[in-house]
Amino acid sequence: MSSAKHAEKALLLLIILAGYLWYAAGCGSITSVRPIGQGKQSLSFAVGGPFADYFGGSKPIPYGLIRYRRGLNDKTDLFASYHLTPAIFGVVGLDVGLAKQFAAQKGKRPAVSIGGGVNFFMLAYDTSHAFKPDFSSFRAFPQLYIIGSYTIKQHLVYFGADNMFQWTNPYLISVMVLGGEYRWSRLFRTTLEARWYAPWENSVFRAVHYTAPIQKHGDVGIILGFNFYL
Repeated sequence: MSSAKHAEKALLLLIILAGYLWYAAGCGSITSVRPIGQGKQSLSFAVGGPFADYFGGSKPIPYGLIRYRRGLNDKTDLFASYHLTPAIFGVVGLDVGLAKQFAAQKGKRPAVSIGGGVNFFMLAYDTSHAFKPDFSSFRAFPQLYIIGSYTIKQHLVYFGADNMFQWTNPYLISVMVLGGEYRWSRLFRTTLEARWYAPWENSVFRAVHYTAPIQKHGDVGIILGFNFYL
């Protein structure tokens, strides 16, 4: 098999596992619902995805990543993530971007944050797990989200949309998001998100058997996150 074909096969496996490309827009939980503050840092682990029938039952696809976030000022965060699941197939997955709060919560008006970045994927290891980058397999997917949020006591409830753009055969992929962050202490919080992936698309005739569509459109999934504030 040529290196190019090998790369395409590996990327196809990645796409299927992440949710047949719809769900590259849904890698991990929302990066920054609220800014963490200038000079502050956090480290997060998130896992989950759309419900699908695999290994004998319906369960979320376990797409995992580790994310680092740093406050550039009181309203803007810088973030970078390493995608764990693609590494199983020899694919390096990274993303980097910025998030900014444009409006603070005031009465019934939610706080509003907008974040954007780019997801990068490339086949970097061959079947023997030797480091062998294949630059012909490189892919980049811009991503943009907008999130509204409310503080309830010391916890957060948030909602919005997460969007990714595919350059090949130009195509906008959107995910509707409803989530919450529970603050256990100053240093540790957990996140739980419900997501409706590609809500306008028919999910019946797909290579992956999605098990939680709404009116035969898209697929529902969940993301669980663990956030450590340094």
